[in-house]
Amino acid sequence: MSKMTWEVYEDNGGGLYMVILKDGNPVRIFENWEYGPKGVLVDAVKQLADDPTAYEGWDGDIADDYDTDTWVPGETVKNLYCELTDIQRCNTLIADNDGIYFARMGAAGHRAFGA
Repeated sequence: MSKMTWEVYEDNGGGLYMVILKDGNPVRIFENWEYGPKGVLVDAVKQLADDPTAYEGWDGDIADDYDTDTWVPGETVKNLYCELTDIQRCNTLIADNDGIYFARMGAAGHRAFGA
């Protein structure tokens, strides 16, 4: 059986990205969560808990802009923003299937998770 997981990253410019993974490999990468209403990621996480394929109806997928065939879990996502924009900004894991890490978040992460 396939395992669907998710990870949320925040860059030091306030950008928020959610990566949907299947068996550790990226299926979708969504950006611009920082522009949603307060608590938008709480709603997204609840949707995924109820239906692991809920992401299929979401907008903002940038997986086609990124070579997911060369995916290196962790290291690749950490540098996702840098590779897509040529701007040297680092991504920090702020949430995943195992928890939400408020101490790691900047203002955008706190707002998107409703904190």
